[in-house]
Amino acid sequence: MLIEYPGISFCTRGLRIAPIRTAGELSAVHGLSVIRSSESALETFLYCFFMEKLERLFSLETELINDSAVGSLATRYDYFSIYEKGSRINTLRDRLSGICKSSAYAVTTSIYLRPMQMKLNDASGLDLMTSEDESFIAELKRNPRSAMRMDEDALYSVVCIRDTMNEPYYTLATEISRKKLREDLLNLESGVPADCLIVFDGDNVLASSSERARTLWKQAGSQMESLPSRGIRRASIGGEAYYIISAYSPFLRARIQSFVQEKSLTSVASKYIPYLMGLTIAAFFLVVVLCNGTRVMIH
Repeated sequence: MLIEYPGISFCTRGLRIAPIRTAGELSAVHGLSVIRSSESALETFLYCFFMEKLERLFSLETELINDSAVGSLATRYDYFSIYEKGSRINTLRDRLSGICKSSAYAVTTSIYLRPMQMKLNDASGLDLMTSEDESFIAELKRNPRSAMRMDEDALYSVVCIRDTMNEPYYTLATEISRKKLREDLLNLESGVPADCLIVFDGDNVLASSSERARTLWKQAGSQMESLPSRGIRRASIGGEAYYIISAYSPFLRARIQSFVQEKSLTSVASKYIPYLMGLTIAAFFLVVVLCNGTRVMIH
């Protein structure tokens, strides 16, 4: 017959609830760690994308658009000899190619020379501006201070020199690779499965790590409007609990967001429950042996 002493009974009860409590604590600690890690990964992505990639690109664009060679070609083109025209065009084209090669995100770079109604591209050379080009330039009047422009599902880094009527006079635009953006989103290390996307101007999805990310973004609906520019918010999407992690760049006019399903945060802690149960069972039998040993010693 096993004699149950109050102190030992308390220990056995403690051993029974220990795995549950420990698993819960592991889940909470791990979940917070993963969320903070995801937030840091998004902030780092934006910093690297802007500071190391686009800022360098924008600086080169600004340097070229302010070069006298651009204005000279646009305003005195008809006065140059055939040789001078070819030489100046090739020089500018080489510089455009240099800008394009300076960033892994750059697809192609063009200068729009409105006085002569022509466009110089790093790949195709000099050509007449099309109606699409005219529309692209006209759109710049709507947001003259913005360095980024969305046009027919393409993203551009844009700089321009304006005339006295604030009309774009010379414009330099570099198309940004959405494919490269998607690749970088897929490579984001957050420590837990997450669906990421980049949203431009509040409602244009530039790139996403998966179709699921776009679906979640659409299903979240009005909840997205109340999200802070950066930080973490818990939300219910499609009947499931998610953590939405956000980071924002005013320069890019873009927000990067990551959707982390709450139940995925407990997956790591749950892996340890069998081990904890095994440890508890072993400890329980040890207590039984100690109880019996104590009984024999007393009697």
